[in-house]
Amino acid sequence: MTVHGIAAPLNGMGPDDKLRNPSHVMFPPPLRQYKRRFRKLGCFETAQHMMERSLTDFAGIWVLKREISQAGMPPKIFEGQAEWTPSVDGLEYTERGVLKLAGQPPMTAERRYRWDRDLNIHFDDGRFFHQVPGDGGHAAHWCDPDQYDVNYDFTYWPAWSSTWKVKGPRKDYTMCSYYSKA
Repeated sequence: MTVHGIAAPLNGMGPDDKLRNPSHVMFPPPLRQYKRRFRKLGCFETAQHMMERSLTDFAGIWVLKREISQAGMPPKIFEGQAEWTPSVDGLEYTERGVLKLAGQPPMTAERRYRWDRDLNIHFDDGRFFHQVPGDGGHAAHWCDPDQYDVNYDFTYWPAWSSTWKVKGPRKDYTMCSYYSKA
């Protein structure tokens, strides 16, 4: 990806990342590295100054990499594709891929959602999930007794991420998903 003519590799790792991420999975370097680099060159834009995303921006096929981390446990890694396809009232979202758990054989995984033109996301059975902020930022979903908080980061569009923090009586994990156009 290129931002203002500066190459910004999304699969690079900083020295600190090697301690947090398994070596076989490449996640984007921390955002602070990009901020330092672009501020130095005078060409960094924050998500607040970027164009607001619309539903059509998401249409198509995306590479999806996800890490699910929980204290005291090895990370779970999902790698696959996310696809937004036209439907009657918006876009159908389908993600398919392979989920890898330490000590377990890889398993196929699939999830579906419905997105409407206002970036409202619904479960595949029609129940409301949450609304994606068009310029990035926070959204939430309460599913008794669990709280789901997400941050969308569109700073390096068309590469973007969502980070979920999930807390409840039996849940306490973080799920970081990274999307880039296929």
